[in-house]
Amino acid sequence: MLDDKKNEIDVELLDGFLEESYAVLVDLKVILASFKGTSDAPVFEKYGQQIDRIMGAAYTLSLNELGDLAKLGKELGYKTSQIKQIAKLLTMQSLLSQLVRTMEKILNSYQKNETPTYDEVHQLINRLNTASDQLGDLRISVKV
Repeated sequence: MLDDKKNEIDVELLDGFLEESYAVLVDLKVILASFKGTSDAPVFEKYGQQIDRIMGAAYTLSLNELGDLAKLGKELGYKTSQIKQIAKLLTMQSLLSQLVRTMEKILNSYQKNETPTYDEVHQLINRLNTASDQLGDLRISVKV
């Protein structure tokens, strides 16, 4: 498997990354499914904390497209945790669910030793950036 710089990734490192990333995706799905209403908005901060694990490892392995997706997921998770309007919360839940599905497709490609198709990823990145911009200047890191 080649990274984004066309360097070979060590098989053991990639396997460890995939195992950890799939476990994080399970956690993310549970977090998103636990959201029931405005009083549950803080669960999105947990989403941001969990997806951060994929972000750091992806960047370390020079899997920058995946790292960029995870970075936006982290940012949106933290921003969403501060929203009070149910319509916006439901929209963000849907968008973050789409992000999880897209990341899963990318990981499946890596597992098959294939280069993912990034056309869909770039469209999602644009939607995530638009959503982040529309949410404005909300906190984008862990609450202190």
